[in-house]
Amino acid sequence: MTIALARILSPADYGYLALVTVFTRCGRILAESGVSNLIVLGPELQRGQLRQLHGWSIAAFGSIAAILVLCGRSIERYYGTHGLVPLVAALAAGLMIEGFALAPLAALRRKMAFKVVSTADILRALGDSLTCLCLALIGARYWSLVFGYLAGVTIQTLLILWNARLLPALPTLAGLTPLAGRAKHLVTASIAGFLAQNADAYLGGRILGAHALGGYTYMMALAFAPIEKIAGILTYIAPSVFGSLRGDRPALGRATLKLVSASAMIIVPAFVGLIVVADDVVAGVLGAKWLPYVSVLRVLCIQGIFVPMMVTIDTALIAADGEGTFAQNSMLNLLILPPSFLLLSYFFGPLGLALAWLVPLPFLIYRRVSALRVATGILGADWLRVVGASTTSAMAMGAVVYVIRELLVHSSAIPAVTRLVICTIAGMAMYGALAIKVHAAEIRWLLGSMSHPLAARMVTLLPTA
Repeated sequence: MTIALARILSPADYGYLALVTVFTRCGRILAESGVSNLIVLGPELQRGQLRQLHGWSIAAFGSIAAILVLCGRSIERYYGTHGLVPLVAALAAGLMIEGFALAPLAALRRKMAFKVVSTADILRALGDSLTCLCLALIGARYWSLVFGYLAGVTIQTLLILWNARLLPALPTLAGLTPLAGRAKHLVTASIAGFLAQNADAYLGGRILGAHALGGYTYMMALAFAPIEKIAGILTYIAPSVFGSLRGDRPALGRATLKLVSASAMIIVPAFVGLIVVADDVVAGVLGAKWLPYVSVLRVLCIQGIFVPMMVTIDTALIAADGEGTFAQNSMLNLLILPPSFLLLSYFFGPLGLALAWLVPLPFLIYRRVSALRVATGILGADWLRVVGASTTSAMAMGAVVYVIRELLVHSSAIPAVTRLVICTIAGMAMYGALAIKVHAAEIRWLLGSMSHPLAARMVTLLPTA
């Protein structure tokens, strides 16, 4: 569905929307105020506190939505682009709808009600995609993306409210004051993290314009598709799992290693393969209008390899009462990323925005790993064991796919789509054979967590240690 939209819409359509979403995302972070993490990762809350947090979220999201509508003209003047006021109003309405689902959704995740949550997510994605596609086909351009978002978030919110059965209550000082200490660090980290990670849009959009920003934004979405579509479930369940292990630091460390290992087993080969066949993906699937952004896609894939590990470690640190360290890392991001975006995008355009993500990466990974070692006792050798096997297998697969692709390119005029299919099949077969041998323990753990007869039967087919 995403690919179909990319062939119908232009980079400018995505860029036009990106100019506004950077402000609505900022509003979401301010309104969220760490509520979700407080509910999922913090100590068990009384139902009265949950109801007050629910009421707080509705009021906060509604207030931020109103402020965004009032600032519509100022956003237009900032970018020097007309027609943004209706977009701001429409996206602010969606933000207000999200506020009704925030606390109930977090409460369901705390209870590990993943069937309800995943069903709501799937139906939201379907509603979003189908609305977008129908409107794009009739020429609605960027408005198809807007109304798709509104349809999806409305469906999700209604399902969450129906299943959570959590009524809002008027927030009181006595009810929320005990939560303020933890919330302070979470809010600081959220705001700093948002400003740092969205500086590519609010700085790059001003320098590059809507068209170039749209190309970069879509490549970002494509590069992160393996995270969102393949291993998203692992990072989604992490807060609930870690929240249940708050009092057992060694168990928290072991769970962190398992989740990082399982996500790396899926994510690393997906990104390595995408880096190798990026030309064929863009030319054969998206179309010629996206070809100037192939190098952007490759660089973003390098960054994407490390994202699941960093998100998982951050979640574990919060569960281990390391909100202060989490906030410090976010502040460092804020100090490093915006100047990098500004400087590199000025000289290298959209590619510079992608390269800027790599500047603080080694330092921030080191800080996270060191902080988690102090909190849970995980050693550097443990990380090498967990990540090394996936990296070695993925690099071997990438080398084979690269050779096959080069032979296909030089031997005959095979279409890009055909090359992509052949390389994908070869890569999956190669990595599948390696995974069964090298990652048998991780596969056994993943299958063992599924309550399905077929998964149990597949476990018996795996080689034993």
